[in-house]
Amino acid sequence: MARLGGLTVQITSRLRQAGAKGCTKELWAGLHQKADPSAFKATSEVQVGRLNHVAIAVPDLQQAAERYRTVLGAKVSDVQEVPEHGVSVVFVELANTKLELLHPLGDNSPISKFLQKNPSGGLHHLCLEVADIKASMSHIASTGVRCLDSKPKIGAHGNPVVFLHPKDNDGVLTELEQVPIKELKDLTLLRIDDSAKHLFQKDLTALQANVRALEQKLQEIRTLVRREKEAIPKVQADGAAKENRCSNAEPAGEHADCGADKRKRSAPRRYITQDELASLSSYMRQRLTLEKVNAAVDEAAAHAEAMAKLLAGVRNSAKMPAAERKRGQMLLVNVASKEGVKGRHWFMEGDLKNGTTLKMDKTGKSILTVLRHLGRMQEARFTLEGTVQLVYILQ
Repeated sequence: MARLGGLTVQITSRLRQAGAKGCTKELWAGLHQKADPSAFKATSEVQVGRLNHVAIAVPDLQQAAERYRTVLGAKVSDVQEVPEHGVSVVFVELANTKLELLHPLGDNSPISKFLQKNPSGGLHHLCLEVADIKASMSHIASTGVRCLDSKPKIGAHGNPVVFLHPKDNDGVLTELEQVPIKELKDLTLLRIDDSAKHLFQKDLTALQANVRALEQKLQEIRTLVRREKEAIPKVQADGAAKENRCSNAEPAGEHADCGADKRKRSAPRRYITQDELASLSSYMRQRLTLEKVNAAVDEAAAHAEAMAKLLAGVRNSAKMPAAERKRGQMLLVNVASKEGVKGRHWFMEGDLKNGTTLKMDKTGKSILTVLRHLGRMQEARFTLEGTVQLVYILQ
């Protein structure tokens, strides 16, 4: 970060030496807020910058990354997960651009459909830089070319992006990415002398490289934070206080009351809002309605409450046959005691067979993906009796 600050000071100094007339303050404001395109563009047409990256869909992300690293000797980034776009990404740094290796993340990833048609992988899209993505979208729409989304999404670099429909673009899926440095460059090159432009270009290249490194590091931090949030169970404060009172209570009767109260406690029903549903990308949202998703929230809570009653019966029933009770304890009590499940409301994949909204069909899987993405539910897998049991834990 200190190096980045030093470069900005160098550029400011060079501009003053070159006689940039009173534009320094306005120049650096362009780093923090969108520059008005009319201030430095002669027309409202889209002005694309450089090729940002070429995206390649691959069936095996680790194998592809290793091939570029060892066979071609390229600099390869760590794997980054971008759930908003349903992809896992590895960047291959080249001298004049980047390659973006894409692999599906989640059941509804658009890359899954691409790999079904192209099992060996292949070219997926090109990405071009623009200074103002909203102005670009407005102009593009006026020409009859369609965008796949009505609003920009945040891409793997942390910048706003949008995709153009391949049928309107010679069969090529094209991504536009707004890059803040491009705004600064265009604004500045129109305000300084030709003799100083090569100095500015040199310093700006170094500044841009540092900004990209920071953006990549920030994306890695975001991925780590998201993984940590998924791994650490969210414990409600009132639940923690309740357990603390139960553990400190001396009379046996009080322990029994606490246990009964815990079993009777209703499962959480955190309904989805319209804004949350609208914030999802179109491929994740598909044709789901708010009513259908919230009906699934109710159904998930009902499954979890039924599981809690069944678990209480397994623990307390002395009349249950020994073999059946032993199997029930293995499949239920063992799951209930697992880290991240203990004290939570949960149900198993088998419960979805009799569901009305939450079923193991395409719509049901889409709803489960939405609920996981919006933090209403998380998945855990446990191996019991030699088989993997999929457990859904309510948040």
